[in-house]
Amino acid sequence: AYQTNLLNILDDARFRDEIATFLHTEEEESLIQEEHRSQLMPILLRLLYGKLIARTGNQVAKKTQGVRRKVILEALSRFHDDEIEQFLEIAFGSILHSPLPDVEEKGNHISLQDMLPPRKQIGLLNMAKDMLAILGSRLKPFTTELTKVVVHCLVWACSGVCSDGSNMVNHEDPPNSMLRTIRQLGLQCLNLLFQNCVTSEVRPCIPTVFSAAIDPRLQSLPVETAQSVSGQLQLFSTWASSHESATLLVEHNPRLLGIVSSCLEVTFAKEEVKMFVLQNILKRLVSLVSFDSPDSPTLPIVEKVLRPNIDIFLTHVGALLRKSPSRELLASAIDFVTQLAPIVQGSSQIHNMLETALFLLNQPPQRVNPRIKGDLLQIMQHFVPLHDFSSTRELQDGIFCTISALFGYFKDRQNRSFLVEVFSALADRDKDIAKVAALCRSLNSYSAGKVDEPDFDDRLQAFNTINEHIYGTLTVKEWRPLLHNMLFYIKDTEELAIRSNAAFGLRRFIEVNPISTTSQESEKAEMTKSVLLPALRRGASESSELVRTEYLAVMAHLVRSNSTWNEVSDMSALLVGDDDEASFFTNILHIQQHRRLRALRRLAMEARQDHLHTNNVAQYFLPLIEHFVFDRADDESAHNLSAETVTTIGALAMALGWPQFRAIFRRYVGYIESKPDLEKTIIRLVGVLTDTLTIAAAGIQNSSSILGESERPVEEPASQQASALARTLPRSEKLAEDLTRHLIPTLTKYLHEKDESTVSLRVPVAVSAVKLFKMLPPSQMQACLPPVLTDVCNILRSRAQESRDLTRKTLVDIVVVAGSSYFGFVLKELRRALARGYQLHVLSYTVHSILVGSASAFQLGDLDYCIPQIVAIIMDDIFGATGQEKDAEEYISKMKEVKSSKSYDSMEMVAKAATAQSFSHLIQPLQSLLEERLDLKRIRKMDELLRRIGLGLLHNETIQGHEVLIFCHEIIREVYQPAKEHVERASGQEQRNKRFLINVKGVEKANRGTLSSNRFKLVRFAFDLMRSVLHRHDSLRTPANLAGFMPMLGDALLQSNEEIQMSALRLLATIIAVPLKEIDDNAAIYVAEAVKIVKASPSTHTELAQAAVKLVSSILRERRDVEIREMDLAYLLKRSQPDLEELDRQGVAFNLLKAVMARRIVIVEVYEVLETVASMMVTNQTKGARDQARSVYFDFLIRYPQGKGRFSRQLTFLVKNLDYKHQEGRQSVMEAIHLLLSKLSDDPLQAAVDSFFVPLVMVMVNDEAAPCREMAGALVKAMFEKADVEKSESFLTLLRAWLRQPDQPLLVRVALQVYNIYLDSRAVRAEKSVPFLLGRVKTVFQMQLDGPEEAGWELLYYVLQSLLKACQILPGASFHADNAILWSYVGRCLSYPHAWVKLSAAKVQGMLFADIARANAGTDETRELPLQGSNGLQLTGVDIEAITRASLGIFKTPALTEELAAQTVRNLVFLAKTMTSISGKGEHGLAMQRQAVPTPEAANEFSDGDEDELNRPGESDSTRQGTSIDSIIRRASAVLRAGPRTTQASSLIPLKAAMQLLWALCNNLPSEAIQNPPRIEWILLPLQHLTDTSIAAPFSTDERFVEGYKALVSHASEIMDMLQKKLGTTEYIMYLTQVKNKVKERREGRRIKRRIESVAEPERMGRYKQRKGEKKKEKRKEKSAGQRSKRRGW
Repeated sequence: AYQTNLLNILDDARFRDEIATFLHTEEEESLIQEEHRSQLMPILLRLLYGKLIARTGNQVAKKTQGVRRKVILEALSRFHDDEIEQFLEIAFGSILHSPLPDVEEKGNHISLQDMLPPRKQIGLLNMAKDMLAILGSRLKPFTTELTKVVVHCLVWACSGVCSDGSNMVNHEDPPNSMLRTIRQLGLQCLNLLFQNCVTSEVRPCIPTVFSAAIDPRLQSLPVETAQSVSGQLQLFSTWASSHESATLLVEHNPRLLGIVSSCLEVTFAKEEVKMFVLQNILKRLVSLVSFDSPDSPTLPIVEKVLRPNIDIFLTHVGALLRKSPSRELLASAIDFVTQLAPIVQGSSQIHNMLETALFLLNQPPQRVNPRIKGDLLQIMQHFVPLHDFSSTRELQDGIFCTISALFGYFKDRQNRSFLVEVFSALADRDKDIAKVAALCRSLNSYSAGKVDEPDFDDRLQAFNTINEHIYGTLTVKEWRPLLHNMLFYIKDTEELAIRSNAAFGLRRFIEVNPISTTSQESEKAEMTKSVLLPALRRGASESSELVRTEYLAVMAHLVRSNSTWNEVSDMSALLVGDDDEASFFTNILHIQQHRRLRALRRLAMEARQDHLHTNNVAQYFLPLIEHFVFDRADDESAHNLSAETVTTIGALAMALGWPQFRAIFRRYVGYIESKPDLEKTIIRLVGVLTDTLTIAAAGIQNSSSILGESERPVEEPASQQASALARTLPRSEKLAEDLTRHLIPTLTKYLHEKDESTVSLRVPVAVSAVKLFKMLPPSQMQACLPPVLTDVCNILRSRAQESRDLTRKTLVDIVVVAGSSYFGFVLKELRRALARGYQLHVLSYTVHSILVGSASAFQLGDLDYCIPQIVAIIMDDIFGATGQEKDAEEYISKMKEVKSSKSYDSMEMVAKAATAQSFSHLIQPLQSLLEERLDLKRIRKMDELLRRIGLGLLHNETIQGHEVLIFCHEIIREVYQPAKEHVERASGQEQRNKRFLINVKGVEKANRGTLSSNRFKLVRFAFDLMRSVLHRHDSLRTPANLAGFMPMLGDALLQSNEEIQMSALRLLATIIAVPLKEIDDNAAIYVAEAVKIVKASPSTHTELAQAAVKLVSSILRERRDVEIREMDLAYLLKRSQPDLEELDRQGVAFNLLKAVMARRIVIVEVYEVLETVASMMVTNQTKGARDQARSVYFDFLIRYPQGKGRFSRQLTFLVKNLDYKHQEGRQSVMEAIHLLLSKLSDDPLQAAVDSFFVPLVMVMVNDEAAPCREMAGALVKAMFEKADVEKSESFLTLLRAWLRQPDQPLLVRVALQVYNIYLDSRAVRAEKSVPFLLGRVKTVFQMQLDGPEEAGWELLYYVLQSLLKACQILPGASFHADNAILWSYVGRCLSYPHAWVKLSAAKVQGMLFADIARANAGTDETRELPLQGSNGLQLTGVDIEAITRASLGIFKTPALTEELAAQTVRNLVFLAKTMTSISGKGEHGLAMQRQAVPTPEAANEFSDGDEDELNRPGESDSTRQGTSIDSIIRRASAVLRAGPRTTQASSLIPLKAAMQLLWALCNNLPSEAIQNPPRIEWILLPLQHLTDTSIAAPFSTDERFVEGYKALVSHASEIMDMLQKKLGTTEYIMYLTQVKNKVKERREGRRIKRRIESVAEPERMGRYKQRKGEKKKEKRKEKSAGQRSKRRGW
């Protein structure tokens, strides 16, 4: 029935499938029936055994055999035990039941060989190994039989191998290699037996195994197993893994563990062997130990196995640790000793282990990581109590110093607890440190009620004890652990109280341990030098800015206390005489950015003056300010700070030595790759350092030729004024070697990369590389520079616009650095790289960029040698193929080089930089081009190019001499000379050939020497250039220089070409003032020709007509002896009159009119034109035209004859136009009135004052434009100043009449407004009017504040302004006691709704306070109520209370202005200081009853839910009494805690005012007044909230709001710093901690309340969450709108 299945098993192809389906013997669906098993299994097992041992020769078959064996054995694991036993009988045969062999009987060995040959033994052991590995625990019933088989083979193989490698018997015995294989397989099988079977059944064979396999080779075990883990070690590892077998390691050979552990000392042993011994043997043994109960099975292991070998273990492990093993091996060894330490009760090796642990604890973290050091601490924790330090005092001191130092190293709770325990153990042996040990335990204590939360009360109490009580009595030894604890806690970024106390403790240490040279104090100063100062320098690199701030404060204290100590003496100048406002240490991390910038500039200044030590610069200042570059924020201020820091680093680099500079330079260059996100900034840093090195090298080269000097020693300073870097620079050869080996290759390698995406970053590096090249010898520079220039020029071929732009900028910098001698080479490289197509456009554009960039760097004439090449590029770009492409409409390109032509600018730059000898190179290409026929487009290009050449020459330095005149004369002469030569040559040829040639073209017209159609442009160019030069340099306008040009000018004036005529007219207008006889003789002709030109012109719009008019104006102005006919002037004035309204021609027309008026020529046309000018003064829309017309009109009124009626009409004209509909016209009229008032005198002046007073008053009151009202007020003031006594009195009579009409409030307001102007203008004469004014002011106050109706805020405002003026002019009357009722009205005005009224009232109130302060200046300490002013006016307690309440209410003003807020703060500060100085009125001032029920406005204003918690307990709102100072502080605190109402900048004004108020109170009030517990809490609560970094700032799209809020936070920090200085660090930290705890409790209470409400009232919580979500949605919308506006550029 099973034949097919059995055959399938024999078939290799079907074997695996059949095994999977046929051999499910344990399942119900098995194909084998139970009754057939007894007959089938013997056959099946033999078949399986046959398949198990069958093998073939090839490698694939061998792999298949292993897979097949695994499948068979896995199937066998599902068989019954009796069937497995049958399989073992089949597999092992008779050896399965043979007795254990006797090691001493040799016959057993030979009989085993006869019964089972060696090869079969190997196969047998391999099969046994596989069976044990796969069947595992299924073979437990057969453990004894299997053990016998394995031991038989193992004993036989071991007995057959000699220690020397030879066989024990004859040559027919098997070879050693086969015996070793059997021995190895036997040990592996034995190992598997111990892992999978019952240990007790294997134990009987262990003595035999030891005798045959272990003991003979045990002594050589460390050497034999040095290269790999042997089978014996694996067996020992298995024994060490269980309690039952662990004792085998010592039962049969007590030396075994000692020899195994000695493997750790074998020098050539591999690390994996040592790791195996530690991890799998020794540590497994220790891990078996447990002390949970006295009956634990691990106790025998401890007593029998571990403790007898502890000394050996510690010896070998200690030796391993002292050999500097790898990190993994070190960690494993220390972990083993840590686990072993609790077992050690006493050992001779404890001393060595403590020394080793001490050595390792002192290793750097790169060698011994913190986890390993933590394990070492555990070792010390167990060993220190066991060791007697009586004879090893040095070891005890070393442990003390190391443990003390580790207080500043470990951060986690566990290791710090270990430190405390070790330190306490040391304190048990040394009573001198018992007190410090208790303090260290307190400083590192944790709360018992909360998980991993420090016990702040215990820690702060310890800090208080140290900083306030015992710091002066501590010894140097006691200070050491405390110092390290404080250096650790100063780095606490979360708890201000801990951090500040730690910093305060460090300052206390500095105070009691000054640096001195005496022997007694040198030991005290040792810790400052070796511990504190290095820690402070490391603190400059801390990532947290808060921590760096504390470090800075400690460093400042160290410098201040030890200003003569050489290590820090250079920093004394940075303290600036202990001025906190200017000190570097205070400002460098100040929250205000401008103070940081100031600190950086001061540091740079000290560095440039060579006042800083090199070590301090490298180890402290550079790490400190590098944070601004590498860890900067994203806002604009951070960008400015980063830029300033880069500049400062460049200055600091001058104070470095050359080795330090070289290291920093290489570090920054390395950052280019390691910090790709900061690549641009780092390249700027590299550039700055390169500039610094260049300056240093240049300074030394100039002073002592360091780059070329070989005899001077390296350390010899080149100059007493040289910087540290310059003094330490090596000789030229060494410097060149350092540059070429260490600095230049990195830069050039980075530059040579061909990545297009990084061009913008790579190209600027070329500038730094070239600067380094400049410091090389000339031969090396010539070799290094061309590759860099070639790379840069080739980048210009890029299609990316950004890459080309940046490359051009870089190329400019390179040319500037390399010098003008390389300019020609750059041009050559550019023309080679940019040779065709769009590249030609890039070529001309780049040449222009280089010219512009290098213009300021090159001297005049430096580029003369390459002007022809530059001009060739320019001409090609304008007139060549490149220019034609630019002009072609169908040529479309997005490149800006194609869209625009910079060649005109380039020609101007070249003309500006050329010398006179090179001027001809600029004109020669144009001369040849003008000989050709040119179209209109090219002619226009030629005109523009000539114009630009003229502009360039005009700015050329050489034109100050007469060379430029010679150049102009030569141009004109050369233009005419070719024509004459051509006529002469043609005449000669005609005479010779006349008889032989026939003229077929007809008779030619006579050639009279006229110019070609285009050559005249050079003449015009020469005239225009000459005119510009003469206009700029008066020294050239001499008769000698100009005499030769006069005939040319005369001819040009008569030319038919308009361009030459126009140039000639303009040149004549320029030189008309030169005392030249030809001009005097021909001036009339010039005028006649000019008038003729104007008459011939259809209009005056043409440039020729304008030039003619200008010439006439110049002759009128400069040649007064030349008579000009009035009819010509009248004609010119009429023709020019329309031009007065034209913006582009009105200048010429006004000049003609001014010239005529300057000669006082009285003709009708002048008056007619002036009427137009008067109208223009009012109606013209251009301000410049109105100003010019007003000037001419005023000159006309003053100089020309005016009849009485005409002058009155002119005044009437001005008065009438005060009502002109446009504001600008009215302002122009008032400007004219101001001119009249300032220039007129006597009767005309008084007439003008009388005419203008009332109209101007009406303008001042009724005009809708504020500027007009202000101008009218200024004119009214001027009229009061100019008016005589009679006029002034008439004006005052009118004002008094207006003031006496209370039923006309508008009239009263006007009168008050004008009265204020009068008081300003006539302060001395106005004193008599003050009493009358005060009486009227009191009447108006009564009418407005006590009357039934109000006339509006304007009247109150001007009443207060009048009172303000009266207080300034006559304080005696204003502050008189009789006016007390008047001042009560002022106090009531503080509560008036309108902000202007409040501001005026606050200012007036401030003047009263100033008078009272002056009157009571000497009684600040003994003031009594009521306070009395200088003239008897009293300030009572009721007044103070009312004014305080009204002033505090100003903070609720909706549109609060900064001016009103500032004045209110000043008033409140005066009241607070007054209340503090009053004695006998409560604790510190007046009592002020609070309202029982707050007003709705007040409730809504500051209802944040926190104010009630600040109230003192046990008092109700209705009965609580508080001082006015309390009210001021509470109100300021409430304003700050309420926060801004909106996210607009205006909403920050109340907060800023409240902050200023708190600052003034804290600064002016004594500390006793501030230290009152409620007050200090009210002050600190909003400040702590603002400076809490965990609370996000309000989001706003308004940049002014963001900046204002930052300033608010900055001010809060300043107040907190001031409070800390005023109260003392300990007291301040105590109050701040109390406030933080209250806030924390309040937040926790709210959180619990919200959770309860969410369960009790889910609907309400749902509505709350909905509102919260809507607010978030609105904020997101606002943020999106702001970002969208930025994207659109709004």
